Amino acid sequence: MTPQQVLSCPLTPDDLAELQSAMAQVDASQASAPGSCSRLLWRRGHVKLQMYSELAGHKRPHFHIAYKRQYAASYAIDTLDRLCGYLPSRYEECALGWARDHQASMRDIWNSLSTGNPHWTLELPDDDE
Repeated sequence: MTPQQVLSCPLTPDDLAELQSAMAQVDASQASAPGSCSRLLWRRGHVKLQMYSELAGHKRPHFHIAYKRQYAASYAIDTLDRLCGYLPSRYEECALGWARDHQASMRDIWNSLSTGNPHWTLELPDDDE
C-alpha cells in the first residue's frame, strides 16, 4: 500500500478511538520528555496527580494520575472522565476526589502551562488531609 492509499482510507469511529488511545498512552509514557514541564499537583504515598506542558498542543485540558510505574491514566479536567490508561479504583478514587475539589484551579494551571507560563501558585494540601 502506498502512502497515498493509506491517507485515502477512511477511519471508522472504532479506528479513531483506538488511534486516540494509542497516542494518549504514548503521551503519558513520554510526558517528561525534553521540552515539557511537569507540575505535581497532588501526591499521597505513591499516587501522583500531575499536569504537563505538552508541546503536542493537546486540545482537551487533562491531567495524569500515576501509581509508581505500574499504572497511569489521563483524565479530562472538565468531566473527570478517564481518557486513556488504567488505574485501579483504590488509587483513582482518592486522587479524583482531590481533582473534583480543585477543578477551577486545574483549569487555570492548564491554561498557564499551555501558553508556556508555568503556574506555581497552587498550594498542595498536607498528606493527612
